[in-house]
Amino acid sequence: MKKKITIFGSTGSIGQSTLDIIKNHNDKYEVVGLSADKNYEVMLEQVNEFKPKIISLSDSDAYKRFVDQNTLKDLKVINGKESYDEILNFKTDLVVAAISGAAGLMPVVSALNCGISVALANKESLVCSGSLVTSIAKSNNVQILPVDSEHNAIYQVLDSNNFSKISRLILTASGGPFFKLPLSKFSITKTPSWFVSYDLRALSLIDKETPSRGFSESLSTIIPFTIFCAFIPIVKNKSSNTGIT
Repeated sequence: MKKKITIFGSTGSIGQSTLDIIKNHNDKYEVVGLSADKNYEVMLEQVNEFKPKIISLSDSDAYKRFVDQNTLKDLKVINGKESYDEILNFKTDLVVAAISGAAGLMPVVSALNCGISVALANKESLVCSGSLVTSIAKSNNVQILPVDSEHNAIYQVLDSNNFSKISRLILTASGGPFFKLPLSKFSITKTPSWFVSYDLRALSLIDKETPSRGFSESLSTIIPFTIFCAFIPIVKNKSSNTGIT
């Protein structure tokens, strides 16, 4: 029996890569639902190829354009930024969460509350609500499977056979343009005050260009594995290699 897959954020890079895998293994996987914001043209291509049962477009204009051009009669097409609950009414074995930013949090929570395991490519969900997301997964006895490269590498190593053999993990952050800037000088940069106070909810507002991005990346890596922070030191290193010893 084929595994049924729903992809939130199917027109983005992660979503399209996921569909490439499904296309190459169509004897094992079936697409049930897809969602996107406004890229109705790519969605039309995906619908014609993978024949999902339901799709959602958040943008109203994109939704109207899609409906006008769609030729798949049995397809249910819905509109709205909170339509993921309706998508999850269709039986799904795995949700791929590929919506970027804080907007991707509620689809993850909804999937986990429905008792569906999530392949998570949305780090912001863990940065802004890591304890909530992991507790919901635990209470519903479902998995959060990391898709992002660093997270997935650690996930593959930290299985039941290897866990007792590992003494520490080292996460590195390149530092970017701040690599040589002394810590004492950060007070004169535009680093937000909430970063200094490590306000986890406010970290969901991080922009990719801020110096705090490395911290948020590291935080999102630590949370899903529920390991004490002392076990995972964060080291500034120009090459940004992750070490496991």
